[in-house]
Amino acid sequence: LDLEQSIVGVVGKVVTEFHPAASPAESDPPMDGPEVAGPFGADLLPGISFSDASSDVTIRAKELQFDMKASRIVYRGNVEVEQGDFGTRSDELEIVYAGDPQSGEAVALDRVVARGGVMVRQNDRTAWGDIAEFQQRERKILLSGNARLQEGDSEVRGEKLTVFLDEGASIIESEPGKRVSAVLFEDDFG
Repeated sequence: LDLEQSIVGVVGKVVTEFHPAASPAESDPPMDGPEVAGPFGADLLPGISFSDASSDVTIRAKELQFDMKASRIVYRGNVEVEQGDFGTRSDELEIVYAGDPQSGEAVALDRVVARGGVMVRQNDRTAWGDIAEFQQRERKILLSGNARLQEGDSEVRGEKLTVFLDEGASIIESEPGKRVSAVLFEDDFG
């Protein structure tokens, strides 16, 4: 813990659970005492959703570093993320926010980047790559570096892969002068 630099670090078995914000029911009694809020307000990870926004997000790792000044959280070491039908594994996961909570500016999710041996799973689709950038607003994932997508027994490979989370569609691209490769099985396309 470095209060001068506003950095919090945790080493060991780290498990973080984020629950979707729920509006209190009219019948809920008011809370006693002052409202407690962290540096990003009451919601530490506003807007993070890989899958079903109403499902909890669980992140497991060996290490966690939370840099309040830089508005970023970095998980390292066998990082696993689960939310509903979505899961990912990587060596590192970085979550970056835009906005300055100390000046009263609203904080919003900027980007989520997974690095090193990245695997992303959604339902029966699994994708791999060296780096994955989760684009929250567009609801897509960009994988680069030895990108590969498998659905059933069918598989496509290339340098870059874009996975559209809501449409069930993907685009695979190759490096200049190279081709993508694909092995497709009729049974996988109904």
